[in-house]
Amino acid sequence: MINLLSTEFLKLKRSQLFLISMLGAATSPFVCFIAYLGMKSKKPGVPILFNEVFSETNLYLVLLIGVTLYGVITAYLFNREYTENTLKNILTIPPVSTG
Repeated sequence: MINLLSTEFLKLKRSQLFLISMLGAATSPFVCFIAYLGMKSKKPGVPILFNEVFSETNLYLVLLIGVTLYGVITAYLFNREYTENTLKNILTIPPVSTG
């Protein structure tokens, strides 16, 4: 199973989708930073705490961008496996028992 996952990561590393997904994941901290700059300009006396920014960034990443980005990456991987006719090889591999 680990070999299959490492193979998929190697395939992703060679494609343009890996760079696009990294840029997509980087938009959430950027959007939160811009939002907190706007909040700081309206209320300059209120301090911005790191743990608040960190939790808001994770929330935005999971709720807004994470689901869509995960769906795009999954659809890309299944499409690539289907077009290269390697999906049938992955589906016929028996599960490895570690007992």
